[in-house]
Amino acid sequence: MALATLGYTACQQPTPPAETETQEVVDTTSAETTNEAGLDVDSMAQTQMNKRKTIEAAKSELTRKDLKTDSLRAQVAQKWTLIHFYFDGDQLVRVKSYPHGEVSARTEEFYFDQGQLIAAVIEDNGLAETDGEAVEDDKAYYFYDNELVKEVNNTQETETSIRESDAERLLREAKEYQELAVKL
Repeated sequence: MALATLGYTACQQPTPPAETETQEVVDTTSAETTNEAGLDVDSMAQTQMNKRKTIEAAKSELTRKDLKTDSLRAQVAQKWTLIHFYFDGDQLVRVKSYPHGEVSARTEEFYFDQGQLIAAVIEDNGLAETDGEAVEDDKAYYFYDNELVKEVNNTQETETSIRESDAERLLREAKEYQELAVKL
């Protein structure tokens, strides 16, 4: 499989340098860098980011299946015109949804590892041509075990909904796309 070798490398977490007696030890642990279980969320997010990069690097080797949304439920069909599903063998590893061009240029991408959502990316101008240049994500969400680990928001947009966050909505969408992928 295209990702098997690269996936092992991406999962490896960096080893922190050994401390010496002459080094001053500074505690950088905070609620922002650890979760309730005391796990380092930055490290977890970096691991998921590396897996995402591995999938992107292997994209040309993946099998892509396209789905037009006109036969899907109204909320999906009104928002998206086309969805690309990318498979590594029989495993869904990437989904990209495309809007109706006259309505929006916003795209959403979902990345999976062994059936689990690991990342979701929202690009407000995802339809724009980049000429192969690396573009900073507008919003990226990194997940571990169906829980949001870290959100990276490079826009001025803030969440306005008290009832639910973008991350919760993205988890539900990812689940729906996985169910659709089985039918392709």
